Amino acid sequence: INVSGYDGSLWSLNDTIEIVVDTVQPYDMIGCQDLTVINAEYYLIRDVVSNGTCFDIENHNITLDGGGHEINYSTKQEGNAILSDHYDNITIKNFFTITLGNVSNYISPAILLNYSNFTLIENVTIDFEGSGSSSARQDGVHVEYSNNVTLQNSNITHDARNSRLIYFK
Repeated sequence: INVSGYDGSLWSLNDTIEIVVDTVQPYDMIGCQDLTVINAEYYLIRDVVSNGTCFDIENHNITLDGGGHEINYSTKQEGNAILSDHYDNITIKNFFTITLGNVSNYISPAILLNYSNFTLIENVTIDFEGSGSSSARQDGVHVEYSNNVTLQNSNITHDARNSRLIYFK
């Protein structure tokens, strides 16, 4: 990519910048992002931290593999580690730990599924002990208007008074 017209501190005019784009599945990820490719597999290759929502699933038939890594989410504002809103056939697996950042009164479920049918969550650990505020509602897995949701081989731990390990609406 040839850059021209930018005179900031990162590049000078007409510098050439090499960008590597992963176009072969599974897509390796090094940070939080929107997951937008239908029928895709995304693989996390390092621990990640997010001010709000970390992974927003925005298409059907997506697999998010944590690769044994950690998500620390909602460190500055309300959000979720993983959000799927109106998308079906989702798999979320292999997260070593999902932890809530140091927020005060936010409603920040770790995994929020809204109108997301046929979802599998497996081999996931969610740990809220000692995080956030005792007055905040911090559900581990929050499911609304979704059918055929399976949670297996997973652990959810927290000590907040107003929170639920798993919530179905």
